Amino acid sequence: MNHCRSLLASMVLLSGLGLAMPAHALPQTSVSGVIFAEYTTPTDGRASAFDVTRAFFTAKARLDDTWSGTIMYNAMPLAYVSGVSNGVGTLRTEAHDGILQQAFIQASGLLPGLNLQLGMVTSPWFDFEVSHWGYRMLGLQYLPVFGAGYIPSYDVGLKATGKVGPVGYMAQVDNGSGNRAAENNGTKAYSAGLTVEPLAGLTLATLGYRGSNPSLEQADRYSAFAGYRTDAFRVAAQATRMVNQAVGGSPITGQILSAYTVVGLPVPLLPSPELIVRVDQLDRNVSAAAIAGQGETLQGVLGLSIKPAPGVTLVLDDQVAQDTVAGVTTTSNTVALHTQLTF
Repeated sequence: MNHCRSLLASMVLLSGLGLAMPAHALPQTSVSGVIFAEYTTPTDGRASAFDVTRAFFTAKARLDDTWSGTIMYNAMPLAYVSGVSNGVGTLRTEAHDGILQQAFIQASGLLPGLNLQLGMVTSPWFDFEVSHWGYRMLGLQYLPVFGAGYIPSYDVGLKATGKVGPVGYMAQVDNGSGNRAAENNGTKAYSAGLTVEPLAGLTLATLGYRGSNPSLEQADRYSAFAGYRTDAFRVAAQATRMVNQAVGGSPITGQILSAYTVVGLPVPLLPSPELIVRVDQLDRNVSAAAIAGQGETLQGVLGLSIKPAPGVTLVLDDQVAQDTVAGVTTTSNTVALHTQLTF
């Protein structure tokens, strides 16, 4: 019922934009979609599986050079925090879920270089990381700043982005509730960051985030990023310092370290081939789902990407994850074929 109400509200939002236009004007509208599917074959005895992991459907309406509106519907299995007891939340997953991930009005160019979004918006750092990495189809686990409950990737709030010369900026204040009422503890969350391009292709960025949730009284994040890209090559490294404090507990610090590269391959027989390599190191003791745990997770991916047709991307890869908890290390290995379909 809540999902229906949210979808209805977002439809009213875009309809209202249309009514606000002059009678002779018609909005420029578009509908697009992205679907992620994968076939996985673990090599450690787990069963193989085929899954449609996520499906995004987006509708946009542009009224003029300044005003526009966007709605994005997201169908995916979703993990969320619920059942908080003694300051520790229970992580639950709904097998089939649909959520309103974006529903905002945007004003572009109100001031030179300034864009504003109001409504259900994505985190500015999430947008930034995804745009540089380019392979969100590989899963949230390879977006470690936002995976595993580190930072909510979208929420209701106000976002400002812009660029003045080589310097870009991003700032957001939101309700601090993620996409679930059960995750709301009545406080706001704040994000602010800067990007700079001192040389062609080179991007340096930094972000600060302050928020909380029912299981965390404090959830501060400080990220730094350095990346270089050309048409055929990109490489990046990023580090995030985290400070978590459970409700009634003491602060716990940790970090996430990531590095990746995507390299175009000179293989004429393959359509747009790219080599993908990524490594992430995550502290388990700062996970919202396991704040009392100790240890780390080291995970990596090695893959080959091709684009056999317009709107189709295939990635064949090998994913390795090594978990160390209380001195005990376990390793899992999965060969996967990921598919991204866009229209």
